[in-house]
Formats: sequence, structure tokens, C-alpha cells
Amino acid sequence: MKNLVLFLAFTSLFVSCAIEGEEAADRLSFDRETFNTERSLWLDQDFQNYSFHLDVHGYANGFWSGTVIVKNGALDSFVPDEAADDYGNLIEDPYPANPFIMEQIDSISGLYEKINNSAVAPSPIGGFEMQTRIELEYDSAYHFFKSCFNGLSPVPVKGQEIPDGLGGGYYLFITNFTSDGEESAADQLYFDRETFNTERDLWLAQNFQNYSLHLRFDSYKYGKYGFWSGTVIIKDGALDGFVTDKSDDYGNPIEYPNLSVMEWIDSISNLYKEINNSARASSLIDEFKMKTTIELEYDSLYHFPKSYSYNCIHMPLEGQKILARLEAEFSMYITGFTPDTDTGGDAP
Repeated sequence: MKNLVLFLAFTSLFVSCAIEGEEAADRLSFDRETFNTERSLWLDQDFQNYSFHLDVHGYANGFWSGTVIVKNGALDSFVPDEAADDYGNLIEDPYPANPFIMEQIDSISGLYEKINNSAVAPSPIGGFEMQTRIELEYDSAYHFFKSCFNGLSPVPVKGQEIPDGLGGGYYLFITNFTSDGEESAADQLYFDRETFNTERDLWLAQNFQNYSLHLRFDSYKYGKYGFWSGTVIIKDGALDGFVTDKSDDYGNPIEYPNLSVMEWIDSISNLYKEINNSARASSLIDEFKMKTTIELEYDSLYHFPKSYSYNCIHMPLEGQKILARLEAEFSMYITGFTPDTDTGGDAP
């Protein structure tokens, strides 16, 4: 009942803060970018056999809690908790017959898909425009969602009284995730995502549109080396041009960048996207498991990545001779950042 009271209080606050006359597209409150990132990171791990504890608190749809067992990527079975919830309330039917509860008992991938499908601006109900609010908290290690609130409420209209019961919502809580002897791809990726997300958000909040920087990029991939350095010019948030340095630190002339290097001659915002895309565990190479390590150092004033290092190597595998072969290594350095303060963002 505690959750029911909390939900009613939250819904009352949510409705009172709604903006009268807002467009339908604005009636969905949902961080899709973070959702897509976390869901992709979850799917990349490709867990097929695991279990977790699920709590379903559905306003006007009942409560359920129990252990969900997934095999071969699909729901295999579930074991309800003893006949009481966390607050001592008896669960009259531990094997729920109500369709809403049964729909929530699914694999984590299936639950992600259900949330994605529900993240749309709703149609009017009873003459009232409706608004959807979805809030999620994610597990930082395995990237499933630890909690989800999904609520639907009417947009107030001046002079009209909102009928009782118009709207609703539910909570999901996932705990005690246990892999059935599988090694997660997350165990093969070393990356401080929390700091990365914080620094990227601080950079984006400054909204720099016009600036220049000096970029140095070294690469090694499958036995091939690459190097480039030069000045990169950004206008209106996009690459405007670049000037290649005449020579490297040893006096060797620098060639025009090849296609793989061109991917990194870009705005800092897009470089953050490239780094984010690289932050995933590598697939098997030559039947060897791989370990990916990503290290970054950030500028304390402007929050761009001063240095970026990516390293992918073979991991020892029992019963096989390890070749200790480096598969890929990239390093990037940004110096000489110069904002155009007349037209750029909000410099600190």
C-alpha cells in the first residue's frame, strides 16, 4: 500500500505541473538517448541464461514479486515469492491471472522492448489530452534497468474537472541479477562510463558552435599503422575544414589523412559519439576472447577529452596458447582548444 500512496502523490504532482495546451509531441517525458544506449549495451552482452528478482507494482493492476528464469534468451519459468509482498501484504494469487501482471513477467530484453513500445505520446481519453512519463534507473555494470516508472495522466483543461481514475501507472524493480555461469561481455570491457557520461554532458551543456583545436591521432589495427596531426576548424557545430601539419615531432612529413583517420577529424561532440561507440566488448577474434581497455583524460575547464586511449588484446584462454597479439590500439590528443567567444557557446 505504501507504493500506492507514493504513486498517487506523484501523479497529483505530475498533473498539477502539466502545461496547458502543449503539443502532443511534448506529452512524452522520456530520455530516449540514454535508454537506447543502455539497451544496446545490455543486448551487446548477449546473456542467454540468467535469473533475476522482479517486483511489479501496478496501480489498479495488482502487485507481484518473484524470481524470473530466462533460458536461451527467452522466458523459461518463474517462481513467485512467498504469499506476501515486501510490506507484509498477502498476495492472494501468486500465479497471477491478470494479463497486465503476466505481461511484465518476461526476459530483460523483452521488458526493454515493452518499455520502448510504450514510449509514445498517448491519444486523448474522455475528452482530455494525456501525457506519458517514463523514468528509469540503470545498473552500471550490466546495463539492465534497476527500476522503471511508467505513468499516464491527463493534461488539465481550465474549467474542466478531471474524472477520478483517469490515468494510471506502474513500477518495475529488478534485483539479484545472476548469470548462469556465463561470462558477460561487460567483464571484458574496462571503461569508466559514469565519468564519461558526466564529462560529455558538461561539454554539451556549454553549446560551443565555433572553435578550433589541434588534433593528433595514432592508430594500429590488424598490423597497419596510421598517424595524423593538424588543426581542426568547427563552425555552426560541424566540421568546416582542417589544416594538416607539415611534419611530425621527428620531422617526417605528414600525409593527407586516410579514410580511417578522417572519421576522427570532427567536432568534439562527434568525437564523444565515436568514443561512446567504441566502448563495447569486442567479439571473438581467431577464437580468442578479447579485452578492451579505454582510458580518457578530460580538460577540467571545458570538459573535452584531452587524451583518449583504446586498446584491444587477446585474453588468455585455458587450454590454448596465447599469442599475446595486439589487435587494435588508438590514441587521440586534443590541444590548443580555442573557442570563438563572439559566436560560440557559454564559456566558463
